[in-house]
Amino acid sequence: MTEGVSICLVAEVRATILVQRSIVSSGVTQVAERDRNMKTDVKFVAEQLRDNEELERRASFKAALTAAMMSTTD
Repeated sequence: MTEGVSICLVAEVRATILVQRSIVSSGVTQVAERDRNMKTDVKFVAEQLRDNEELERRASFKAALTAAMMSTTD
C-alpha cells in the first residue's frame, strides 16, 4: 500500500514539474516576444526622430533661404 502511494506521489510530482516547466517556457516565450516588440518600437521611434530632425533642418534651411531672398530684394 505504501509503495502504491509513493508511486502516485512521484507521478504527481513529475506532472507538477512538467506543468511548471510549461508555464516557465511560456513565460520565457512571452518575455522574448515583448523584448522583440520593444526593440521594434525603439527602432521605430529612432527612425521618427531622424525623420523629424531632417524635417527641422529642411524647414530651417527654407527659412534662412527665404530670409536671404527677402533681404536681397529690399
